[in-house]
Amino acid sequence: MEKTKGGDRYDRICGVSIQILGAAMAFFHLYTALMGTLTGTCQTALHLLFIGLIYYLGYQSKNERWKTVTRIFNLVFAAGMAVSLGYNIMANKKLMMRMMQVDKVTTLQVILGILLIVSVLELTRRCLGMAMPIIAIIFILYAFTAKYMSGVLYFKGIGLDRFVEQMYLTFQGVFGEALNSSATFVVMFCLFGSFLQVSGGGQFFLDISKSAVGRFRGGPGMMTVISCALMGTISGSAIANVAATGVFTIPFMKKGGYEKNFAGAVASVASTGGMILPPVMGAGAFIMSEYLGISYARICLYALVPALLYFFAVFLQVYLEARRLNLSGVPREEIEPALSVMKRAGYLLIPLLVIIYFLCAGYSAMRAAFYGIISIIVVSFFRKETRITPKKCLEAMVLGSKSCISVATACASAGIIIGVLRFTGLGLKFTSAVVSISGGNLMAALILTMIASIILGMGIPPTAAYVMQAALTAPALVQMGLEPIQAHLFIFYFSCMAGITPPVAICAYTAAPIAEGNPGKVGFQAFRLALSSFIVPYVFAYGTGILLVGNIIDIVLAVCTTLIGIAILSVAVSGWLKYPIKVYLRIPLFGAAVLMMVQGVTTDLVGILIAGVICAVHLRRPAVSPAK
Repeated sequence: MEKTKGGDRYDRICGVSIQILGAAMAFFHLYTALMGTLTGTCQTALHLLFIGLIYYLGYQSKNERWKTVTRIFNLVFAAGMAVSLGYNIMANKKLMMRMMQVDKVTTLQVILGILLIVSVLELTRRCLGMAMPIIAIIFILYAFTAKYMSGVLYFKGIGLDRFVEQMYLTFQGVFGEALNSSATFVVMFCLFGSFLQVSGGGQFFLDISKSAVGRFRGGPGMMTVISCALMGTISGSAIANVAATGVFTIPFMKKGGYEKNFAGAVASVASTGGMILPPVMGAGAFIMSEYLGISYARICLYALVPALLYFFAVFLQVYLEARRLNLSGVPREEIEPALSVMKRAGYLLIPLLVIIYFLCAGYSAMRAAFYGIISIIVVSFFRKETRITPKKCLEAMVLGSKSCISVATACASAGIIIGVLRFTGLGLKFTSAVVSISGGNLMAALILTMIASIILGMGIPPTAAYVMQAALTAPALVQMGLEPIQAHLFIFYFSCMAGITPPVAICAYTAAPIAEGNPGKVGFQAFRLALSSFIVPYVFAYGTGILLVGNIIDIVLAVCTTLIGIAILSVAVSGWLKYPIKVYLRIPLFGAAVLMMVQGVTTDLVGILIAGVICAVHLRRPAVSPAK
């Protein structure tokens, strides 16, 4: 009994500590967003310290037998991060001075650096699984063993003190661009999403989606796409979005007549699309802005049309499935008029408009998010139901801090990997290898990059997969003629698609239990639904029209032909147009769609001609009864 009381006391102390740390972390980032970030590595080190302490103090072993041992290890790793990061923060001015000189690394700094690296890798293992820590360890081992290798993998080697210096005492390791983005832009939008959530923004998105499309054929499915997209773009995580919105939207789709695996797939695909939809883009836009030196607002502009094309493809698939099953919309008596919804809670859109305004006015994304959060608090007082009380404010601050953990952890580990790539020159060698293997053919290079992005994205979060690919394959694509924005958007797009690509479609597997479906079937259905969207990155890789770059005629033609191509491709994938399409017609229809999305007048005309002939042949058949 005494042991149980002691355990309860430990849990209570940790629970209170997490609340205090979460609130302190949120306050720190809100303060620095308004007053300016700290110098040197202080901002990123303090950010990582909060993340580590919150996670280690809150981690619980599922095995009762190992609870005590786990708690001891939690405290050891938490202390390790506190000491190593505390030293970095306290000695920051001195460390900044040594970057300008060639000072010898002390034994204490080596010990503290190793302590931080081990703590970060263990934190990553617990948060994200084994994949990313294993990759990081492989790169670390390469840094020390490359001198024994030959050919392109040879590197003269590096000593332990030099390695620790790079990882712990400079901006080229753990505290690199990726973690800096997490400590500035990403965390602010995580806080923005949490404040919007506690104010009732999620329910508002569901209600307005139902009002907008609920009455149409396949309304429940369309409602799911819209609500998941709206929540996904601010939540920053497709998995979290599925878990949050899926409990409402998936049962609603099943009630409307959709098969359970299909319902789970729609929620997965729509939530994944939220990762590529501005303004937040799952934190990718912020990191991309840092890498490319392009304003955040311009990144959002480039990404807008490809994201809308993605959702257009999903919409069509949902609609065609509703036609195939002969489904109707939501009964009118269950739909609250859009005007009524807007009158009741339309003011919750004001924070989004505030962010857009400040971004367009040239403010940093961090400052725009800060004003967005302030606006949420202000507008929440318009109605008693949405009012953010001090208790809700604390809840939002802690929730926002926790929601940043996975991204920050991934960015810290990615910093280790990128640091090794830089000082060993492996990144440049990898770029040369991609160019060599592809034989200088852009399509081959794009396919290789797509495969690499999807494989990496299966084991680690999309943002982390993008960060690694930005250092590995983006330079190769740029070397082969792509503009940097084309290469980076291509990589980020497919890093996100990994979440719905079998065999490790983690986003689909999250939706499966909610839908009470089969994880494998949900994953396959999600992949099929997104297949029409897989062509979109190739479209903007071969032409910048859908990125809104170029003259107005080229842009309009690119968008229109891509829209038609997606529509044709959706029909080919679904196998339905008024009635089932024979397989021997679906294959050339698929080819026609691809031709439509390849920029060029000749390919467009050939694609339209093939699609027109196939549709004419198909529609000449007598209609059959739709499937029940």
